[in-house]
Amino acid sequence: MALDPDGLFALVSTLELCRRLHTLRLTGRQRGGMPMLKKETLLTAVTSIRNMAVVRTLDLSRNALEDEIAAQPIARLLANNASLTSLSLRSNNLSHGTARSLLSHLPTNRTLIELDTSDNVELRWPGQANEYGKLFRENVKLTSFGASLQPDGITSMLNTCSRSPARMRRLQLTMMPLSDEHTAVLCSYLLNKQVRRHASPSLPLPEPCIPDRRFTSKSAQFPLRTSFSTSNTFA
Repeated sequence: MALDPDGLFALVSTLELCRRLHTLRLTGRQRGGMPMLKKETLLTAVTSIRNMAVVRTLDLSRNALEDEIAAQPIARLLANNASLTSLSLRSNNLSHGTARSLLSHLPTNRTLIELDTSDNVELRWPGQANEYGKLFRENVKLTSFGASLQPDGITSMLNTCSRSPARMRRLQLTMMPLSDEHTAVLCSYLLNKQVRRHASPSLPLPEPCIPDRRFTSKSAQFPLRTSFSTSNTFA
């Protein structure tokens, strides 16, 4: 359904009439690279989700959302979340402001189990993987996670996950081209017995990152649920 910003707001304003709504997908709402979802629309949606307490999945992917639009609604949602178990912010234009909202409210959130922030070009900063590692120690509910990380961040993240390999059921890690060292860490993680038994890693590999023979020879041993794909690198 093609709706302009006013139409989207009108639609969101009726959410509380949908008493059995469990999944809300507002995706691809952009035109010419500009977001059609406004801050007021997201705040209205968040208020409805909190009041209804029945929505389990919120998908806001591919909306060209920026911090000015999304950071406050996301903070408000996570601060008073009684029902939401899955949140996708994939493929937007989010950066440090939204990251602060996530890292401030997720440690005490005991409902959300799936979070995907991958493919947000600006949602990266020095020490990012360490802060995510701290988050995983404080929040024991998250079992599915997606993020965009530099190669060193990928290494740190996989090392963190390796300490509790049965926990993460799904990892969606968008990465830059890997060195031999990073490839070795990736292979080690995927060959961990507990990861093979429990996890379903999804690891998009950038186009220039063509696995070498060592990676290819080991890939036959990876869990059947492991998936690989190619994606564009970040500038």
